[in-house]
Amino acid sequence: MTSQSPVSVLVIGAGGHALEVGYAVSASRAGVPEYVITSDAVAQPAPGRPSARLLTDEDLARATVVIAIGSGLTRASIARSLGPARIADPVIHPTAVIDGFPDIGVGSVLLAQAYVSATARLGVHVHMNVGSSVSHESELQDFVTLGPGARIAGNVIVETGATVGMNASVINGELGSPLVIGAFSIVAAGACVTRSVPPRALVAGVPAVVKRLGDPEGTPPLG
Repeated sequence: MTSQSPVSVLVIGAGGHALEVGYAVSASRAGVPEYVITSDAVAQPAPGRPSARLLTDEDLARATVVIAIGSGLTRASIARSLGPARIADPVIHPTAVIDGFPDIGVGSVLLAQAYVSATARLGVHVHMNVGSSVSHESELQDFVTLGPGARIAGNVIVETGATVGMNASVINGELGSPLVIGAFSIVAAGACVTRSVPPRALVAGVPAVVKRLGDPEGTPPLG
């Protein structure tokens, strides 16, 4: 009787976040993480950081991929460059809590103690960091990032590429009238959002107020 070789999961990234994603890949038994990068830039080695090599076409032909980059904008750029690559099923740490059967898109990552309500929806390549949560009838669109401890209440839409920082909170909207965090906006760490946020805004404070409106370099056009 022959044993099957372990399945590889290509973890794109070489930083601390990639290491955490790799741990989740292993802990969830999704496969064995292999750390790769997508440019010729040399990944700088550091104690405890993964050793990454350059991604090849041969890699993409044999294994699935999870993009382990903290920036949603960068994840979107890498996803576009990969073309028809096989994106991994959601990587879900075994201590994450998922009620019922919510929609969770491919390439998404739920780290330790993340929580997803049964009626929530997650797009592709969404990253929920340690201890973050999304509640009932809320939606995290493609490439959204929730920092550690970020809290999304019910009836909220976090649009494409937006980031909700560490320990920030977004209060609930209303059924049929959700509170909206605009595309590619940033909610600063520790902020409390009590009203909708426009696209490409930086908000901070309690309650959160707009600190900057802009069009970050490289941000894809909306629409």
